[in-house]
Amino acid sequence: LLSLVIWDGPALAQQPPAEAPPAETPDDDMPAWLGWIIGPSSPGQGNQFNLGVGAAYMPAYMGAKDYRFQPLPAVDIKYGRFFLTFQDGIGANFINNETVTVGAGITIADNYRSKDVPDGIGGLSFGLGARGFVTLRQFGFEATTGVTKIITGSTGGVIADFNLSRPVMVNERLFINPTIGARWANGRHNNRYFGVNA
Repeated sequence: LLSLVIWDGPALAQQPPAEAPPAETPDDDMPAWLGWIIGPSSPGQGNQFNLGVGAAYMPAYMGAKDYRFQPLPAVDIKYGRFFLTFQDGIGANFINNETVTVGAGITIADNYRSKDVPDGIGGLSFGLGARGFVTLRQFGFEATTGVTKIITGSTGGVIADFNLSRPVMVNERLFINPTIGARWANGRHNNRYFGVNA
């Protein structure tokens, strides 16, 4: 962070005004351009680096009868305006305070393995999507809505999602985040994800 102070006052004969000491900031040696890019940490939150392991018992693909156990990384890294999370991928927040976050990033797109679908259909390739999102926080709840355009691999479609969660800190080692959500996808995504070409 850089501070700029402009002082203006009458000149005093034989006694120049004393200069005020420069404001102390934790980033005095940081170039201005880098401070602008990184941006300040959000109030009361600061930078954080959390890694863990989670798991999900989920359908092999959306609409499947068979379920499978899927280990998931629990990643929550934030430095200034930049982030790396499992849900939102890697990106940056343009607005980030105690009640609202607006950001964008690159995230993993829908895919499934060929062995999880009926014979002859084949798998859906790994892909990446450009995602923009808005999160609102009130009364302990978090509501997030986002739009993802798949830019490589997967279906090449567009997906919109909405999630409502209530984070609960059980103790210093256990964090629970029950969530309900819904999503919409355009025809291109649905045709390539669910469609069968013979």
